[in-house]
Amino acid sequence: MRHGFWLAMFALLSVCGCRPAEVGPEAVTVAPASPVETPSPAPLPAESETPAGFVASVFDLPEGEITVTEKKPPDLNRSSLGISYVWSYGLGTAYLCSHGTKEFRVDTPGPGIWSAVNVARMNHPGKGELSETRVRAIADAVVKRRWSDRAAEMEWVLGGRRQGDTYNLKYQIKVAPDILTGDEATVVVAPDGGLVAYGEQRAQRQVRPEDIIITGEEAIARAWTYIDPPADMKPRLRASQPILTLSSPLHPDWGPVWAVFIRASGLQPLWTDGWTMSNGVLVDAMTGEKIPPPAVDWP
Repeated sequence: MRHGFWLAMFALLSVCGCRPAEVGPEAVTVAPASPVETPSPAPLPAESETPAGFVASVFDLPEGEITVTEKKPPDLNRSSLGISYVWSYGLGTAYLCSHGTKEFRVDTPGPGIWSAVNVARMNHPGKGELSETRVRAIADAVVKRRWSDRAAEMEWVLGGRRQGDTYNLKYQIKVAPDILTGDEATVVVAPDGGLVAYGEQRAQRQVRPEDIIITGEEAIARAWTYIDPPADMKPRLRASQPILTLSSPLHPDWGPVWAVFIRASGLQPLWTDGWTMSNGVLVDAMTGEKIPPPAVDWP
């Protein structure tokens, strides 16, 4: 399950959810991470989503008029994909859905995770210019269709202005400013107002914030022990306010994860040892153990 999809989602989270915090790499004493006895979070009911139903709901089409073929769908124009690029390759089960002459690429790499791309619109988004208000209205309508009675909980957190050929908007459900449930959605809108793509993940565990064992402060302390920056860089590194996701696809069992982003203060681009320093350190919120970052499966 650890593919580029998670990398894009997590990297986007680093942009929209972190607040700077003056937490440096001063010496800290942290007990070694060790397995703990914790109650297993209650799983959500098994999903009954189907490729045709998903496309019908996202693009507001009659489900009975959609045909589905399970095969490798047509390639897409990488230059137009933006952050949605990773929806289109190597993401587990893929379907090609058709409605008349329109074709939709559907990917579902795991439980609760779905994305759909209008192939023609992604390759050729079209021309035009939309106001932020209009873009929000289009994206809000899609989120409302998909999340029905939970739509009011979905908070718009990023996007609305044009990014390359499309407008990309992100929504999340939050318990608090820095505590996410793990439910989120991304909507990609064309310059002429057409819907290009949509992706979502739904939390697969029900975890309460009060059940979390590792605190944010402990997560930061552990993050410093999990990295090994050059000695001359250490004084300039700072850790952001950590973000807690109660049910994260980055966790092997969709458990709770702290994300601690460590950045070089006042420097751009960031110093990086690969994925970790430019995006974050993942800490299991129950055990304190480091969670390996997602492996990127580029084609």
